[in-house]
Amino acid sequence: MQLASLQNITANLGGQDVLKGVSFTINSGERLGLIGANGSGKTTTLRVLMGEEEPSKGTVSLASETRLGYVPQYVDGEDDEIVLDWLLREHKALDVGLRAAEERLSVASDGEMETAMAGYQETLERYDRYETDRWPQRAPRILDSLGLTGKEDQEIGSLSGGEKNILSLARALLIEPNFLVLDEPGNHLDFIGLAWLEEFLLRFKGAVLVVSHNRHTLDRVAQGILEL
Repeated sequence: MQLASLQNITANLGGQDVLKGVSFTINSGERLGLIGANGSGKTTTLRVLMGEEEPSKGTVSLASETRLGYVPQYVDGEDDEIVLDWLLREHKALDVGLRAAEERLSVASDGEMETAMAGYQETLERYDRYETDRWPQRAPRILDSLGLTGKEDQEIGSLSGGEKNILSLARALLIEPNFLVLDEPGNHLDFIGLAWLEEFLLRFKGAVLVVSHNRHTLDRVAQGILEL
């Protein structure tokens, strides 16, 4: 089954095209590597795929069944932020959004009811789709499974670079994705950590798109290579 498709994508940054005519598809269980020189648009490609950046031309299609988990290069939390709080940041935002939508619906006038109901249904659909209410129970189990047992109450700044890489993976796994997108996931991992990551990706049942400069990792993990 096709999970995602980019067709003839052009993206502009600062008046210059950083992507031009990029096309590819990824199917269930497929593992692809994305390579290119610095500045070739690898991260932009990922941002377009995830809907975080709008292409100037072309189309992006995600199947309704696609559950996309993203593993960025860096953890975006503050050094004094608690690991579990960071993991559940989106859960808290969705929960607050749902309560706000419920409140708007409860006080809506007849003329406002249709808009309030549409907003509530949209928020509830997103909340339910990823089983967000289960994240607080799921998060510690994921940390344990990834070798971060006992780290949930520590500050992010106390983690090593490699542990932060794994923490990014943990957050992506909260939604139980069938498509993992990873941007230079091995940057701060030592040899043992990198070997562990490679084994994890080989065992992962869903699709994988990984940006990496590490040819050994790509040779082990990727079934095909996309070059920008």
